[in-house]
Amino acid sequence: MTKLDISSQEGSVTLFVLIAVLFFSIILLGVYNKNMNNLQTQSSDVARIQEAYDKNANELYEQTVQKFENEN
Repeated sequence: MTKLDISSQEGSVTLFVLIAVLFFSIILLGVYNKNMNNLQTQSSDVARIQEAYDKNANELYEQTVQKFENEN
């Protein structure tokens, strides 16, 4: 049975690259997750705002038509 020598240089570069790739992968996944969450929130906000403006536009149109009909 061989004893594991951590100070050995065999595989140290591979281990360093593996840790660096995992670190950057975790950071990139975090940024991606944050951006997707912001996009989802923005989409729901846009839909809510669009619904509010459509409702107000329809009400304003109906009021204008009624006012015009009442004048004639």
